Amino acid sequence: METEYKTFKKRWLVLAALVPIIIATEIYWLAFAPISSQVESFFGVSEISITLFAMSYMFMYILLAMPASWVVDKYGFKKSVAIGVVLMVIPAVLRYVFAEDFTVAIICQFAMAAAQPFIINISTKVPSNWFPVKERATASGLLVMAQYLGFIIPMAFSATLFGLGMKNMMGIFALITVIAGAAALILTRENPPVMPGPPEPKEDMNFRSIKALFKNRQYLIVLVIGFVSIGLLNTLLSMIESILEPKGMMLQAGIAGVVFLVAGVVGAVVVPIFSDKIRKRMVLLKTGMVVLLLLLAALTFFKLPILIMIVYGLMGFLVMGLAPILFQHGAEAAYPSKEGTSFGMVMLMGQVSGLIFVLAFEIISESSVLWSMLFLLIIALLQIPVALKMRESKVFLKETKKLE
Repeated sequence: METEYKTFKKRWLVLAALVPIIIATEIYWLAFAPISSQVESFFGVSEISITLFAMSYMFMYILLAMPASWVVDKYGFKKSVAIGVVLMVIPAVLRYVFAEDFTVAIICQFAMAAAQPFIINISTKVPSNWFPVKERATASGLLVMAQYLGFIIPMAFSATLFGLGMKNMMGIFALITVIAGAAALILTRENPPVMPGPPEPKEDMNFRSIKALFKNRQYLIVLVIGFVSIGLLNTLLSMIESILEPKGMMLQAGIAGVVFLVAGVVGAVVVPIFSDKIRKRMVLLKTGMVVLLLLLAALTFFKLPILIMIVYGLMGFLVMGLAPILFQHGAEAAYPSKEGTSFGMVMLMGQVSGLIFVLAFEIISESSVLWSMLFLLIIALLQIPVALKMRESKVFLKETKKLE
């Protein structure tokens, strides 16, 4: 008998129910970034102590990315989200109760940072379980877009909320987290009653499967592109004030960051939908790598504020818009490894490169920010020959052929 496959409207509810907890996770990452000097004064601690709030997410992701991916692949995305919700909700409430205690705040921050990989590493697993291949880039894009919304909220509202008092600020964030966690646990289920397509046999995460990934040429290309692109994204946002200060735009750094992120949110929706519509991914990824190089060159040498804002917007749209396509392609190129493993390894590479690039940028910029920007340009240039070797995945080609 021929197996019946079916898609359900509920797939969009499952997807929507996961968006708020992803947003809540990322809010805490950058909650103090736009108001670091005020927070230093509030707690009476050093600058590096406040920097730890943001750095905690990179450290904990590097530490827990693969264990989280193992949980996603072995036990499913809902159990992984449940772990993340517990690690988010309890510290969020404690930070509200003990809002003025720095020690409690930093301990809770590391706990919430530990939640991040368990929550965001589901970004390709959910589309794989609930969506047909032709919609998976779109579904993945919406989950990645939620991360971007989580970046924007603190950059746009932290200063205003801090004006209400630290306790009130933490109370608002805690309320968001509790509601988001409840929605994720109540409104989602692991699989639909009938699968959207034939399940592919896949390997559980173990040493052998990871070793096989590093022998997979197409997946290695995805890792390289992820290493460079995510590292550049982290650097462009983390060092935005240093980048714009020589151009006399230090006071506009926050605005430029919001422009970058808002454009990225739009890109995360529009680009994957466009990719699914034209049924092509590689042409967009390859073209994007070349355009990114040109935009970095423009950011390096342009000085007119309006042009800088336009460049930042285009870069956000491009880098953050192409990310979901790269993640989905990576999941398919990694076959027969499971989605959590492939996504987690790409994100892990991006966090490692983020730390390396930011540190290198700071060291080189002691001489001149221009040299730091040229360093980023060289990195972006080196990934283009690698990107040109990318090929459409066999899974994607197979499904596209069916639709023709």
